[in-house]
Amino acid sequence: MFSNHIVRKTTHILVSIGVIILSHFLGKYEMALLCLAFVFINALIDYKDFGIITFPLVVLISTLLYYEDKNTYFLVLFPMFFSDPFAFIFGKIIDKFKFYDKTLIGSFVFFIFTFLFSVYFSKNFLFSITFAFFLTLIELISEKRLDNFFIVIFAIILVNVKIELFLSAMFFALIISFVSILFNWLDTKGAIGTFIIGSIILYSGGFKWVIPLVLFLVFGSLISKLNDKRTKRNLYQVLANGGISFVLSVMNIFYPNEIFYFAHLCVISAMNSDTFSSEIGMKFSKNAYLITNFKEVEKGTSGGVSFIGFIAGILGSFLISIFYQKWFYVFIVGIIGNLIDSLIGATIERKGFISNNLTNFLSSLLSCIIGILIYFKIS
Repeated sequence: MFSNHIVRKTTHILVSIGVIILSHFLGKYEMALLCLAFVFINALIDYKDFGIITFPLVVLISTLLYYEDKNTYFLVLFPMFFSDPFAFIFGKIIDKFKFYDKTLIGSFVFFIFTFLFSVYFSKNFLFSITFAFFLTLIELISEKRLDNFFIVIFAIILVNVKIELFLSAMFFALIISFVSILFNWLDTKGAIGTFIIGSIILYSGGFKWVIPLVLFLVFGSLISKLNDKRTKRNLYQVLANGGISFVLSVMNIFYPNEIFYFAHLCVISAMNSDTFSSEIGMKFSKNAYLITNFKEVEKGTSGGVSFIGFIAGILGSFLISIFYQKWFYVFIVGIIGNLIDSLIGATIERKGFISNNLTNFLSSLLSCIIGILIYFKIS
């Protein structure tokens, strides 16, 4: 098994060298077409292997964005090209100090390689330290076969930030993550994910973006104690609840617009409404009814609703909506998003097709879309 991994990583390095060589001979669109072709070829070879699909995909994205600027082009790609495979190889050789399925030795190697590449291409020491540290955290918590994608995507984000402002955002995001661990709101991976997402959101929108998200975390953690839930939120829950807001904040970095903040509040309002409905309804309601046919079901059943839970959901939506001047629209989207969550839970999730985390993500996505459509109507 180890030798198979070595062969895979050696192939990864050789293909990376091939991309570098070809970049000196092919034009931008020739390279882009070649990458696109390999996305489809690799998908046909093994569509379940995200690693071989995301590799040419992120090279394609980088090519379209930075091909004319080779320093930036190589800066965003080299951590995936070389830091990641060498981190794996050294981690396997010195297989100690595990963090879930990664080794801290491997993470250290990833950091050193990425830092050296960044210093060479950016000529900025402070940026290089931040760049290497942030991408090392990304690599540390990313699932295998998906780290290629996330390393490059976050590298692209980081080369577009003002480093001094971003360091301030990181500082406050670190405080939020530390407090979350201190109060047992998040596990270690969840806290790292919160730090990463929080840093980007803080940089993009400042405290007006982050405060509603922090309130949702606090409210959710506190009211879950009503039902004696002592489990900490994990990385998947953080992504399910904060993933859409993260995407909106990234879009706001590249194309600043009030619509992204409005959509962000709509998403948080819907999540908070759902959390209030679920936890308070579970604690204080005598009966629950399936939202699709109103037949009585056991409390806690996916898609189950109650009168008390619905009233609590209204309160949850209102508490977030007050952060926007035209609060009523956010308020309404929050309630709609809560009902959408219940509908998805009663249909797809209840039949075992998707998990609760995916239900939360889909309801957040639909709340975001509804919020954007409403914004166009009221603006």
